[in-house]
Amino acid sequence: MSQMSVRIVLPANTAVNAFQGSQYEYLPGGMFPRGAFVEFGATADATGVLRTVQTGVDVIEEESPVKLAAINVQPIFPDDFTLNDLVGPGEKINVKLRDTSGVQRVVNVVAKFTPL
Repeated sequence: MSQMSVRIVLPANTAVNAFQGSQYEYLPGGMFPRGAFVEFGATADATGVLRTVQTGVDVIEEESPVKLAAINVQPIFPDDFTLNDLVGPGEKINVKLRDTSGVQRVVNVVAKFTPL
């Protein structure tokens, strides 16, 4: 099992793709030749952060609030891992975070990958 963990400092009133530019932005076919079962977790330091999750053409979640936690606390497995999907090799994994509060936020995002 592999895991991708990022801590995002989300500027006020902006949106970012948490995995953009990382090795896991597209599911690596060399590591997962038959795809992977991916579980997603996220926590934010305060209210006002929305999350959209897409894998390939599947929209898993759109504009939903992120669970609150202390600023340096990663999502706890399995409690904070509320989403999952089967992802094929080469499919894009997009975890978009958007701040609606007008204040900078800190968001922790984790994706756990289990090979198929």
